[in-house]
Amino acid sequence: MQGSAARGESPSTEGTGPEEAVGVDVVSFDLDDTLWCGKTVISNANKALQAFLQANYPAMVSDELPTVSALMWVLAKKHPEEFLEDPEDSKSVVRFTDLRKLALTALAKKCDMPEPQAVAEAAFQAWHDARHDVQELFFPGALDLLQELKARGLRLCAITNGNCDISRIAAFEGVFEFCINAEKVGARKRTGRPYMAAIQQAGVGEGVGKRWVHIGDDFSEDILAAKSDFKLRTIWYHTAERKAKVEEEQLAAKRARLEGQEKESKDSSRTSAVEGAVGPLKLSSLASTFKTSTEPFFKDKAAVHVSTMETDDYLTHFITKEFVDGEVEDLKEIVPLIDNWVRQGKQRPPKKKAVGGTGSTSDTSSGVDCIEASQDKEESKFCIVCRAILPVRAKFCSACGEKQE
Repeated sequence: MQGSAARGESPSTEGTGPEEAVGVDVVSFDLDDTLWCGKTVISNANKALQAFLQANYPAMVSDELPTVSALMWVLAKKHPEEFLEDPEDSKSVVRFTDLRKLALTALAKKCDMPEPQAVAEAAFQAWHDARHDVQELFFPGALDLLQELKARGLRLCAITNGNCDISRIAAFEGVFEFCINAEKVGARKRTGRPYMAAIQQAGVGEGVGKRWVHIGDDFSEDILAAKSDFKLRTIWYHTAERKAKVEEEQLAAKRARLEGQEKESKDSSRTSAVEGAVGPLKLSSLASTFKTSTEPFFKDKAAVHVSTMETDDYLTHFITKEFVDGEVEDLKEIVPLIDNWVRQGKQRPPKKKAVGGTGSTSDTSSGVDCIEASQDKEESKFCIVCRAILPVRAKFCSACGEKQE
């Protein structure tokens, strides 16, 4: 990865002095699709469930009956107040365990099984056992990453929307202090409640901020929620699957442009300015990912204003400066990032000498150097009309002349 976020230079701390540098004490991980492929794990568990039913209750796997997974979504929509965080979003399930057991019980009753609840419990156990069989499914470097961070004396924990029980995974023994599951908290990560529960469990207080790093693959659930509510440092991990999806989106966009369906491209100088500030990111794909992943997060955040400008520049700038502290495609890149933050936290601020008792200070920088440094650190914004990059204090656009709100 390229760009400031990939190098671990936190956009949210841009312009701060050495005295504000802090180290790292706690690192939390998402599990599914961050340490292993969640779809593969769930697919294997579903296959194990089917095999169990076929061997013990073959009547429950007839081609004329719905699958357990299909029945789960039917029941979730039928009882949204019990299982869905958002009644309009079928993917906002919180209580996966109860929902799966209810589906198995309903299927057992439909097949006139004696003691349907006992059948459901036995079947669920078969599924649950396979759900934790992840030893051979860890992403390359995942276990080494955990051991390296643990060896550095950092506290590790997990925060997940799934129903994983870390005590059932041998590789996590002595690694994670605890795991916060969304279904036990009663809300998904995007609400912030699982993060609050983790902070309370760790006993570090809500002001932990940058001393806590959260790592995950989902922009809404892992990055926005951790940064917006608790100001935690964030590392956005792009899985191979996500990367493939991004490339697919890029190809589709390219075809659309060739067919004349794409709007006129932005001014090249403006694009160069953005890339110079945040690195040569994949603007169209990143913006598409942002729009898709943030919609559910901001749905109930009435106080948060999200620009609807149809521009990749704004979204890319917004993402990299406000929410992402580190962005990686390989788990091996995470340790150097965190090492850098730990090292920054150990650095002491330079001592300044008072001049003439006036309280002013002097250093080795010339006046010109100070002015240039100040200009480099100045925050920027986009013109509300032409989207040119302007100093945040600008009242009028130097490009189009329009007044800024």
